[in-house]
Amino acid sequence: MIVTVKPLKTTILNTDRPLDQIKSAWNQDRCGGITSKTKRVIFTRYIGIQKDEHSYIEVLTQLDRELRSTPVGYLRFEEGLYNGFSQSEIQAMEQVWNEYLSLEKENPYDSSGLDKLDMGYVIENNVLDWTKKVLFKEMVALFDQYNVSQSQSTRKNFTIKFLIWMNRYLKELFDRITDNSIPKVIYYGDIKKHEQYFLLFLSKMGCDVLYMNPKEDMKNVLPEIKDRSALITHQLKVQSILKLPKYEVSQNEKEQQTTIFQTAIVKQTTVSENTFKVNTSSNRNDEKSYEELAQLAKSVVLINVYDHKKEIMGRGSGVVITTDGFILTNFHVIQNGVVFGIVFENNETEYFTDSLVKYHQDYDLALLKIEERTEPLLINPQEKLVRGQKIVAIGSPLGLLNTISDGIISGFRDFKEIELLQITAPISPGSSGGALLDLYGNLIGITTAGFEGQNLNLAVGTKYIKVFAGGVLRI
Repeated sequence: MIVTVKPLKTTILNTDRPLDQIKSAWNQDRCGGITSKTKRVIFTRYIGIQKDEHSYIEVLTQLDRELRSTPVGYLRFEEGLYNGFSQSEIQAMEQVWNEYLSLEKENPYDSSGLDKLDMGYVIENNVLDWTKKVLFKEMVALFDQYNVSQSQSTRKNFTIKFLIWMNRYLKELFDRITDNSIPKVIYYGDIKKHEQYFLLFLSKMGCDVLYMNPKEDMKNVLPEIKDRSALITHQLKVQSILKLPKYEVSQNEKEQQTTIFQTAIVKQTTVSENTFKVNTSSNRNDEKSYEELAQLAKSVVLINVYDHKKEIMGRGSGVVITTDGFILTNFHVIQNGVVFGIVFENNETEYFTDSLVKYHQDYDLALLKIEERTEPLLINPQEKLVRGQKIVAIGSPLGLLNTISDGIISGFRDFKEIELLQITAPISPGSSGGALLDLYGNLIGITTAGFEGQNLNLAVGTKYIKVFAGGVLRI
């Protein structure tokens, strides 16, 4: 069989500012704005600390926070790669290994047979999926080169481990990749020999890779990594690996993230305070009637989610939060979309955009942008929410534009990394991403989920909205 797909080509971007350059999400930013079939990626070993331990941790924590909000896949390894393999994982990859051995025995120097090899997770991008297979063969050959006296069981164990890592991590890095996006990988701390092969593999797959160790460089660095990566060494070293804080959000944390979509998707002018209007037509300290609250539905939109063929995949809701077209919604509403259609109440025009400005999976929040003047809802200026407090939800369940329901805050629930508001106002498919209001008309949350058959509905509160979108909000 003749394979016509060519594997990805990558070159290393030489930079003395890897901590800044790694924030770039798009390849065209590194190619003068011209679409290129060759990825220019960062692979840097960043050893030692520049100033002091506190500053080092602060810089790395901030970098991690910013990379979490980029529109591309991102992984941070702090305690090595996954090693708690289940029996089912081992058996599945053992079968792949046996099939690979048959192909290798049939023609050890020809990669074309890999085309029919089922390795588990399939990357939708054909070039990248083929690159994955070619590089897997290359890594096995490299392992053989540096382990001449190995037993077959050693070779098998390495390969099965590598295959499990591929299936576990490539999905996170490449699930929503576009031709020009560059996934990010940070490996912090001491690294094992087999893990070096995987970092080399990820770099050749088109990822930016940053190896950071405040104590020392990799031990017995693979020659291929030495040749491919840049080495930045600081004179200050520590005796042991510094413990990094867990990624947590405090109530007073300020939004410091940089929107990197500006060049890649839409050129946006710098947002100034003059961009925003404060709604002075009504007093925010006066409770509103339900009729008055219903008028705020003009700032809540229906979002149609389309694939690359512009066929509709699903619907959800969104909330206008600025006068210049920023729309807040749930990440799960838009995560598989390519183009988004924005529909306003009493407006027959559907405004199309591919401008996904940023997203945060843990908060289940995403920010879209349309090039239109818009009327925003005002966010709750305080954090004082109490159980039993009356609320109103506005969204588009089942595509029924701007349906209004009322209820109360029934509790505050911890889910994974964040605390969500539990509410009694009904949430149905299509309501996700809609507005949760207090009786003063303030935005107090984004409705995010409901449990079928139960009156258990959830919303993301303003303390997370402020962290996520604080750069554009007017409170």
